[in-house]
Amino acid sequence: MKEMNKKIWTVLYVIAFIGATFLICASLSGCQLAIQDKGSADPGDIVDEFRGFYITFSRLPLDRAKAPEGNRIYAEEKTGDEPGKIRYEFGGIEGIPFFLASVPIKGTDESCLFTISDNHIISDVHMDVGSGTRMSGRLYLSHDFFGGLYFYPVFQKRDGRIYLDAARGEVVGASNAASARYAFEAKTTISDGDKKQEITNKAEVIIEYMNSLEKIVFKEMNSLDEVVVVTEAAKGQIMKAVHLSENTAYILVEEHGVDHRGEAAVVRSLLERDPLNMDIRFLCRFMDDRGIAEVYEVRFIH
Repeated sequence: MKEMNKKIWTVLYVIAFIGATFLICASLSGCQLAIQDKGSADPGDIVDEFRGFYITFSRLPLDRAKAPEGNRIYAEEKTGDEPGKIRYEFGGIEGIPFFLASVPIKGTDESCLFTISDNHIISDVHMDVGSGTRMSGRLYLSHDFFGGLYFYPVFQKRDGRIYLDAARGEVVGASNAASARYAFEAKTTISDGDKKQEITNKAEVIIEYMNSLEKIVFKEMNSLDEVVVVTEAAKGQIMKAVHLSENTAYILVEEHGVDHRGEAAVVRSLLERDPLNMDIRFLCRFMDDRGIAEVYEVRFIH
């Protein structure tokens, strides 16, 4: 494997000779949800590499008469909204992408692995690369989120095409628990001539439940604990940056919303001013019409 190309979202070069067996597992905070082992793929099938999830809001139709192709919904590659970004569409199916895609580098015989994710929906994204890949992220839901989220594993064929497997989808229902977790793991054997190496690819999403916020109030406080400046953020009215007063010693954050009982609630936290860092970052999370938080970062600059 060649040296890593450290572009944005680029994490490793990929060798595309693959075979796999799959294991699904999931658990909920406070209670355990057991999902049975799905077993091994048919040795006669074309086995592809696990890349991550496509999360939908309803169960997808499944045509078992056309298996395995009837299980697969192939993605169409699109140019992203920003330069250098790539996105994929699964036949117009509404959902949340959270997967990797191996994309050829023009003029070479190498590929880069890109993260395909909406960072306004899934935050705190982490990735590790070694003998396989590990990716994780967090998804925030309102306490009154209704229905379930359907996690469909995404795979990539050796010819580069990407699809989701409608036969392997699993639902994670809404809960009043503080958090829930869904993970999918694939053990893959990579062949390079006579050499074989087993790697494990894993993706995990942590679901956090939080109050539906109406506004976030940022109070700049001086060293005497007096309010210096007050700034408010609301849904659709989130500033990208705030220049702090020279008298600001710390920031008191008040998140005003409604808790799981439907009662008004205020969650308070402190942002310390650090003389070694020129800015402080805070993630604002406001619910969309489905009860899924959209995440936007505010920078406090001094």
